[in-house]
Amino acid sequence: MRSLILIALLAAAQVFCLDKHIDYNDFAALMGKGTPHWNHVHQECDLALLNQIESLYQKNKDAQFFTSTEYTIPPVIHLIWLGPKTFPPESVENLRSWIAYHPDWKIKLWTDRDREPPCEGIEMVDVGTFSFSRLGECYRHSSNWGEKSDLLRYEILLAEGGIYVDHDAYCIASFEGLARGYDFFCCLEPPHEPFVDLNVTCWNGLIGSRPGHPTVAKAIDLVANRWDAVGQKFRGRDLYSQVEVVMQRTYIAFTHALEGTLDHPGNTDIVFPRRLLFCQKRNPFHLLKTLLPNDMGLL
Repeated sequence: MRSLILIALLAAAQVFCLDKHIDYNDFAALMGKGTPHWNHVHQECDLALLNQIESLYQKNKDAQFFTSTEYTIPPVIHLIWLGPKTFPPESVENLRSWIAYHPDWKIKLWTDRDREPPCEGIEMVDVGTFSFSRLGECYRHSSNWGEKSDLLRYEILLAEGGIYVDHDAYCIASFEGLARGYDFFCCLEPPHEPFVDLNVTCWNGLIGSRPGHPTVAKAIDLVANRWDAVGQKFRGRDLYSQVEVVMQRTYIAFTHALEGTLDHPGNTDIVFPRRLLFCQKRNPFHLLKTLLPNDMGLL
């Protein structure tokens, strides 16, 4: 089952002392230490990733609160809807929530066929007009709409920058601070059963990036370089093969892309720990809520 959770980002510096049950400096607790999820944290590679991300988090967690007159991440929200099915009616209110909290931003809905905007204030963008850097053939070859969406979001962020978010996310606060404070942001998944030999991975359903950021560029290169090999490995039409080929070709590449690409000179980047972004109880400082798997019992 998919569980209703909240993706929480802090909207003001005062938030650090509002919730007496959360120490926002305790990275391990924010990643689920003390819960069953933490039992999955034992591999050296996972510990190394967590140490890297914690150092970055502690260094840059307050950058969203610095006053800046310029955006480092363009004020654009990107959403994607591909395939023959109509845009989900339950997601229309989600689009309206982004418009409400970002009235001066562009809200782009990327699609692969002629559709009417789901609501006012949405700019419809035809994928056919987009120029891919490396993944155009992969996009055309893929028969999985989710995989196509992965490919497209990486390419869009590389070319245009902005914030990509899944369509089932409902916004309840502004992302202004993040767009002005960071060159790149995303968040980790809770620790989980091994997947492609990793127990800690990065979620690609909410990504903020300036154009040309090295993490996004590396993700694209990794997908392109492993495309044929992974496709050959999982050639079956059974459900297992179809899931694995997508997860190993496009999804896991985003986690691997973090290595060696974050916080280069001139950049301010952050990868948020799980609990800071995903909470089961709504508070007025959360930025959005959505449906995601694997979170029951995290908090």
